[in-house]
Amino acid sequence: MAELEDVKTLLGITDDTKDDLIQFALYDAAEIIRSYCNISVVPDDLDSTLIRMAIEIFRSEQIGTEKPTGSVMSIHEGDTQITYGAQYDAAYKESLLKNHAKILNRFRRVVFR
Repeated sequence: MAELEDVKTLLGITDDTKDDLIQFALYDAAEIIRSYCNISVVPDDLDSTLIRMAIEIFRSEQIGTEKPTGSVMSIHEGDTQITYGAQYDAAYKESLLKNHAKILNRFRRVVFR
């Protein structure tokens, strides 16, 4: 589980309380990579990309929070009201792929159906 330790180091996490959540983000990132590239195993050459994607997923999706909040959309001072936007936009996974597509395309396989 070298990836788990790498993600924890890059996120500045020193204890084991979020290991399951980080592992979920790693599995999710690996699934995205395998699906996009049409491969069954993530190659070692994509380890850093896998780690970067897992960190982005962990931060953006706020994994482990019961009620994740999005960005603040508006604040009213009289009687204090704060309105939050969406947790993350619907095209988040696609934008995640776009950020890493140049690297992933080198490992992408064509599938004929």
